[in-house]
Amino acid sequence: VYLPGSSGYDACLLAAAGANYACKAEGRAPPIVLQPACERDVVLAVRAVAEGARRGLWPTSVATAAVEADKSVAKVQPVMTVCGGGHSELCVIDGAVLLHTSRMARVVCDPAARTVELGPGVLLGAVGKAAAEHGLAVPTGAYAGVGVGSILMGGVGRLARKHGVSVQNIVELDVVTADGDVHRLSGSSSGGGSGGGGG
Repeated sequence: VYLPGSSGYDACLLAAAGANYACKAEGRAPPIVLQPACERDVVLAVRAVAEGARRGLWPTSVATAAVEADKSVAKVQPVMTVCGGGHSELCVIDGAVLLHTSRMARVVCDPAARTVELGPGVLLGAVGKAAAEHGLAVPTGAYAGVGVGSILMGGVGRLARKHGVSVQNIVELDVVTADGDVHRLSGSSSGGGSGGGGG
């Protein structure tokens, strides 16, 4: 847990802003930063933040001039955001608790099964390097500094024409819901599984 002004807090925001101009330019500031090391930490963090929202520790709604000017923008303030590689401008939102996954950057390759297991804090460059050391290739986007969360949005790269986009190669996903429950989804239920190559 990092509070504003601590070195860990500043380091997490700096990492997010490195790939995200909006975070840096707008000076976005979460009330706290949580940096889990494992799935259990994520579950505890999500449950704690949900309980904090119920107790009113952070805002759950917002009505700013910008929102009023654009009626298409939802007026709900998320209580938590997640940052992997920091590529999305939504990974840091002013007033929302930041869950920074950089400590969960594990890559496990299984050449026999032709699969690669990824933690949520892994960057695509590390995925490509680890896979290549085991004679594997993972169809992902081409920019090394993007987090693996981009896989869920498609993941178009050099191997897409032959093996499909990243999301089509997912074998399974472990998902922590907003209630802090963990669900394992197969590739078919998560939108993946229809492409070729290793997942």
